[in-house]
Amino acid sequence: MSDLLGDGIFTVDGEQWRHQRKAASYQFSTKMLRNFSSSVFQTNAVKLARIVSEAAISNIIELQDLFLKSTLDFVCKVILGVELDTVCGNYKEGTEFSKAFDEASAALMFRYFNFLWKINRFLNIGSEAVLRRGKIQQQLLFPGSFTNSASILVQAKIAQEIREATNVANGSSIDELAARVTEENLEKMQYLHSALNETLRLHPAVPVCKERGDLVSFQPCVMGRMEFLWGEDAEEFRPERWLDENGIFQKESAFKFTAFQAGPRICLGKEFSYRQMKIYSAILLGSHSFKLAEPKKPIKYRTMLTLHIDGGIGMHVYPFQREK
Repeated sequence: MSDLLGDGIFTVDGEQWRHQRKAASYQFSTKMLRNFSSSVFQTNAVKLARIVSEAAISNIIELQDLFLKSTLDFVCKVILGVELDTVCGNYKEGTEFSKAFDEASAALMFRYFNFLWKINRFLNIGSEAVLRRGKIQQQLLFPGSFTNSASILVQAKIAQEIREATNVANGSSIDELAARVTEENLEKMQYLHSALNETLRLHPAVPVCKERGDLVSFQPCVMGRMEFLWGEDAEEFRPERWLDENGIFQKESAFKFTAFQAGPRICLGKEFSYRQMKIYSAILLGSHSFKLAEPKKPIKYRTMLTLHIDGGIGMHVYPFQREK
């Protein structure tokens, strides 16, 4: 993967990996980054909610594409201080970058199935030619930009929890709702946290993981569906499996729930990702309800490093009607 990710933390081992891991861990643990990222999450989630509002009822909206663009926007803002605004289509280069990264990701994944990929790279043909055209090197953007957009949630119970946690008055605007999505109120959303974990159990953003040295490969996508680990209802989407009898979220071992890996290589951005998913979910599901445009259409995944649905996710969107 070095053609895409250079000599970053995802492609190196030994002392290089330890140095980069240590440097990155300091950044992710700072209160300043936590507060700034939460502010950026809220700003971008509100922007996305307004776009969704414009499409409500009358149009079908492609939600996966919007999530991808919005996530790219906030990662570039938090890490690089650059305002791309691809979600609104105002930054052409940002949109081109997003498309190029997707193509490069797919081309890299094909290397795992094509033992002739080095020859193809030398001849600059097939998927290797696509990868070279992308001209993307050493992007830190990979872990955060494209791993959180696959989480589509069960709504009714989550929406009720959001209403109770934020205590937003009837008829409140998206901005007023966002202002009530605080760290304290997010902590109250135990069912939301469980639904996010259940989504990642069945549909992990990175479905296949590989470790270096003596090569070890494991598949979170398969492990999340094993009856041996999760019981006879392993294939069922049931957020309640994460809650105790008092409705409090209960963690599972990271070696069982492997969506963020485990041990020394556990994802540094784990809490960063949870914060983003919770804020986006609270603002979007607190202001709208969503329904699949084609609920019976078979779902096919794209062959990529991260889990994308081929053809996107078409949704009908409805303004949320709060109880009087």
